[in-house]
Amino acid sequence: MAKGSARRARVIKAMIAFVAILAVLTFFSNTIMNMTIPKVMGSYASRGNLSYSNSARGNIAVDNQVEIKGLDGRTVDEIKVTNYDPVKKGDTILTLKPLEDNETLETKKDTLRDLERTKAYEARQPKQTTDLTGYSDAINTAKDTLSDAKETLKKVQNKKNVVSKNEKIIEEESAKSVSLEATVNAAAKTVEDIKTQIDKIKTEMAPLEAQIKVYQETNTPEPTEDELLNNSTAYAILVNKVNAKKDEIKKLEAQLAPAQERLDEASADLASCENKIEKAQSEIAALDNLPSEKAAKNAVTQAQNALNSANKTYSDAKTEAGIAADKAKDAVNDRNEQIEKLKAEIKKLEDAAKITEIKAPADGFAFNITVSSGDTLAAKDTIGYILPETGRQCSVTFSFDSKTAQNIWTGQQLEITSGYAQGCTVVSKKPDPDNPRGNTLVKCFVEGDESWPGEEITVNAGRGNDNYKCVVPASAVNEDNSGKFVYTIIGSSTPLGDKYTVKRVDVSVEATDGAACAIKSANGELDKYDVMIVIRSEKPLEDGQRVRLEDYQAK
Repeated sequence: MAKGSARRARVIKAMIAFVAILAVLTFFSNTIMNMTIPKVMGSYASRGNLSYSNSARGNIAVDNQVEIKGLDGRTVDEIKVTNYDPVKKGDTILTLKPLEDNETLETKKDTLRDLERTKAYEARQPKQTTDLTGYSDAINTAKDTLSDAKETLKKVQNKKNVVSKNEKIIEEESAKSVSLEATVNAAAKTVEDIKTQIDKIKTEMAPLEAQIKVYQETNTPEPTEDELLNNSTAYAILVNKVNAKKDEIKKLEAQLAPAQERLDEASADLASCENKIEKAQSEIAALDNLPSEKAAKNAVTQAQNALNSANKTYSDAKTEAGIAADKAKDAVNDRNEQIEKLKAEIKKLEDAAKITEIKAPADGFAFNITVSSGDTLAAKDTIGYILPETGRQCSVTFSFDSKTAQNIWTGQQLEITSGYAQGCTVVSKKPDPDNPRGNTLVKCFVEGDESWPGEEITVNAGRGNDNYKCVVPASAVNEDNSGKFVYTIIGSSTPLGDKYTVKRVDVSVEATDGAACAIKSANGELDKYDVMIVIRSEKPLEDGQRVRLEDYQAK
């Protein structure tokens, strides 16, 4: 029993010793850690009224300064002036090294030579024009094809009328031809009969004339009138018979001419009638070779499309020819302009090559000479300025918030709070391109010949005051490359005591009077007034870092 009590006492003593050692170690641990944690002082944000001055800063610029330009491709040898050295127009600003090898000049000369050669070669070539005859012939052929197609379509559409018309002609002329044929036959018979009678009489006259010829061959005297009248001799009888036959022939021949005329007229009428019938039959037969109306219409459409295509092809060719001619003309003009430009540039470079120094373009003070010995110049670069000795026109551009700028007007005199200037007059206002809604650029003329470019002046456009929701001491606002921010203090309870860490909150400063700032957070987390903000720290802080809260200011 005694042994058990002794063992229990030893266990209890060991436990007490362990707890004591643990407490001692924890105390020293917190003490050592607290020595490494930075101490901060916190304060709660509050509503407040800030009175502030509407001030802005800007740098002086000389508006009537004269630029000093460089020479293309030249190298600086020696600078003869320094900033603010007084100079007169024509004084040497810097000297130039001799131009030993002007690659730019030689390149331009080579280009000019090539262009002038090309111009000369083209001038010797025969002029070429675009021949559009083939396109015109194609249009004329298409027009003829379209005309034929339309004519065919017209015939197809008029086919019934043509058939009816020609059938009527055939009917009428056929009936007429029957009568004319009978007339021709009768007239032909009459002519034939007369000719037959004449031939018969001539046959009967032949033996009589043969007998008379015998009398004549035997030198028988011709019958006298009495013998012929009285038929007193055989010879006279023969002569009277022959004369009677001749009289009959004359009578028949007199009848033959009108009969032949009637025959010819009737034959001509019959031939005309037959021709009309044949022509009508031919026209009807020709209709069999015509296409259908649909095919004829398609032919017209195709012919019209072909004509349209030919016209378009001609128009396109004519346009392309015009464009080609214009391009050629423009190319010639461009080349001529380039030639003239190169000549001017070459002359300028040759003249520049003779220049050994750059001189002051006006009286005044040399300023902002940006080159040094050995630098290569460019004609477009400004290598310095000449500031007027008197009558210097200086200006400063200030950036005000838009609310303040509303109360600034053109012609207003702004108060100069720092800087060397005798007066500052507002001449113009415009939105700030970097923040057109929030800020306004105010340009002012600065009086005083003692003002120099680059000098900073501060102006005051009056004072203002306003109520703000979140006002903190100015020391609470920090700034880095990301912008302005504050640290809020976040506390939590642990078995070993309270624990504090800081959190970065980005803010914008709405106004400041130097001692306090009105701030605003993007997400509104500072609007509840229960957030403690670091106003002072013994060491630089980082987001999430643990801190010791040494003291704080009440709400």
